[in-house]
Amino acid sequence: GLITDFTPLAGDRAYGEDDALVAGLGRFNGRSVVIMGQEKGNDTASRLKHNFGMARPEGYRKAIRLMEMATQFQLPVLSLVDTAGAYPGVDAEARGQAEAIAQSIDSCLRLRTPMISTIIGEGGSGGAIAIATADRVYMLEHSIYSVISPEGCASILWRSAQQSEEAATALKLTAQDFHELKLIDGIIPEPLGGAHREKQEAIAQQTQRMKETFIHPQTDLAQRFTEMTGQELARENNLLDLLKRPQVSFEQLASLTDAQVAPEVGEQIEISAKYSGYIDRQQEEVARLRKSEEMLIPPDFDYDRVQGLSNEVRLKLKTIKPATLAQAGRISGVTPAAVSLLMIYLKKKGLTHSTAISAFYEHEGTKSA
Repeated sequence: GLITDFTPLAGDRAYGEDDALVAGLGRFNGRSVVIMGQEKGNDTASRLKHNFGMARPEGYRKAIRLMEMATQFQLPVLSLVDTAGAYPGVDAEARGQAEAIAQSIDSCLRLRTPMISTIIGEGGSGGAIAIATADRVYMLEHSIYSVISPEGCASILWRSAQQSEEAATALKLTAQDFHELKLIDGIIPEPLGGAHREKQEAIAQQTQRMKETFIHPQTDLAQRFTEMTGQELARENNLLDLLKRPQVSFEQLASLTDAQVAPEVGEQIEISAKYSGYIDRQQEEVARLRKSEEMLIPPDFDYDRVQGLSNEVRLKLKTIKPATLAQAGRISGVTPAAVSLLMIYLKKKGLTHSTAISAFYEHEGTKSA
């Protein structure tokens, strides 16, 4: 891999650990370095674990701790940026999210050793700049770097995400745009389809191979499986079904069939197999949420009627007047909890269609009269 002898370091020594920002010590081309970067995850289970790469204050304070260590031991710093932005939750704000980001940027500027940062996917707002204020900044060929997402920008300027293409063009968020504006030091070429493509193809190929490879009872392979795991095979099973069992690991099955697979590929296949039921339920939940996001919000909706919204959120919603729940969710500062409160209220009042919206206002007008 890129980094050898990697030793992860956890915690900010003040509050706790943040899995969204992975950091530690390792060797790059034989030289000791401090390495840090956001981890989004690549399936439902890992994305939830890493909070979709959106770091909380403790993540940025961990980065500060490692930069101070880099200065003390004269180690260069490498940062890999891939985040939609800092986590906007209430708990993060309560623990000083803005202050933590500012202190992290200040630590980058005060660092007395070389620092190189690379945008490897998405560089979103202050959450990215917090660990990307470096001596040299590079971007992968297909990565983006922006203060806000095109959808969020379109929702604010045009009150509709349909203008996201126009917003993306205006934001000039591509690596080519940044290099032309001399805001980065260089562009790193990627293979066809992106740098992640090779790993994804390996995972897909190995998963298919495991689906097609069966172990039959009363065979030498079944006997070896029983000796290795302590489990008897009562019927024919493919390797992928066997991997779903809690006591069975990918490493064991790979040794049975003499398969040569990279450890990170095997790890992802095992996670996907063991959490497949949970992942399916999460995907169904995502589909339901997407359907709910299409709910219309009445043009003259009175947000004061919705209990539980903060004054700041009410003011933003009244000013921008989003047409749908999806647009409301993209407004900076409007939390998922606030969107849920709106959705519950709209469903409770039956305000999911234009006819119901008209009837609601007629009823409210009659009551007022």
